[in-house]
Amino acid sequence: MKVLVTGATGFLGSHLAKRLAKEGYEVFCPVRREKKIEGCKTFLEDYKNVPFENFNENIDVFFNCIGHISDHLSAKDLWETNVTLQGKLIEAAKKLGAKRYVHISSVSAVGLDSKDSPIKEDDDLGTGLGYGDTKRAGEEVVLGLGKKLEIEVVVLRPTLIYGEMKDGAMDKIYKVLKTPLRMIGTGNQIWHMVHVEDVVDACLLASSKKSVEFQAFNIVGPDPITANEVVKIACETLGLKNKGLKIPTSMAFTIASACQTFWGKKKPPFSKFTCKLLCLSHEYDQTKAREQLGFNPKRSFAQEVSSLFSTPRGH
Repeated sequence: MKVLVTGATGFLGSHLAKRLAKEGYEVFCPVRREKKIEGCKTFLEDYKNVPFENFNENIDVFFNCIGHISDHLSAKDLWETNVTLQGKLIEAAKKLGAKRYVHISSVSAVGLDSKDSPIKEDDDLGTGLGYGDTKRAGEEVVLGLGKKLEIEVVVLRPTLIYGEMKDGAMDKIYKVLKTPLRMIGTGNQIWHMVHVEDVVDACLLASSKKSVEFQAFNIVGPDPITANEVVKIACETLGLKNKGLKIPTSMAFTIASACQTFWGKKKPPFSKFTCKLLCLSHEYDQTKAREQLGFNPKRSFAQEVSSLFSTPRGH
């Protein structure tokens, strides 16, 4: 089976492309600059004008992992990538003969603050941030065009993805813990994270499962965990003291706003989106993904985080 993976040089996309190749798929990966991806066939693509205009292979499944994942960019830039480009990509997928389109979105499309109950797929709590709004709009574009073009679309909404120490959430947490800072907010906020290999499992299920087309699924780990628990486990593993500076939520948002203003179009060290991720409780309902998609995440964050922090940084 022939598949195409966009965003294959990114964190999730690279793991997905390599897994697909290992399982015997013929994997094509568009890249902006020359780069080899183990077991895959890469080709140059700048995503300008008409994507894949010079790509002549017929494919069966199109995995779309491309999108801006930050809120510091201008509204125009966010919309261009997370909405406008998404329409161009599914139109290109149709021309390439794809029968199914797996679209990687984000739980930000439905909201980040779970408050008293886990957030379900059909909730619309909003985020108050441009990133979440564009992810929701991108979903609507892809689902609408999918029905019009008669290509089966499945939308996956992962929470914050973690994996090796050098990638994703783990690297950010490690860098914070090497400073005097220990907590933003009360520490009782819930972080419902998901391991990158569990997200890859969900992608494979979404590519072949029957009767799940034109639906969205929350993709989360098996167990939510409090921020206090994460810091405690990490500090114990790293041999650090679990005592240090705690910043109230209101102050954190003020700092994040100042950082975005000062850094302008450049990526700030701390953004309002990151602040919301750290300060708010975000727990998501897993029922639909388990029952309809057959998704059964295997990696508990409470167990994985200890082994990740005990892994040498260079590995």
